[in-house]
Amino acid sequence: MDKENTKKSIEELAEEARELAKPVDFEKLEKEGLLIKEGAWYRVPNMHKLPKHVRVKVKEISHDKKGTKVKLEKASKFDKSAKKFNKII
Repeated sequence: MDKENTKKSIEELAEEARELAKPVDFEKLEKEGLLIKEGAWYRVPNMHKLPKHVRVKVKEISHDKKGTKVKLEKASKFDKSAKKFNKII
């Protein structure tokens, strides 16, 4: 792999890290019916309709007779990765 391709790959990874570091807009997702707050969990009527930057933050998942529930990672873990990539490029 030459320098140009390496730089392009790093830039693509950095862009992906920035995308994943986007904060979750819980209020918007609840208004859209994509997340329903249940205690420390969120009920998810359709996991595939969640934005990618939200889906990757799922740290726990549970299924019951009502459907799927999830707990989400804090965005700060993804922010650290994005900041590291930004320093590289």
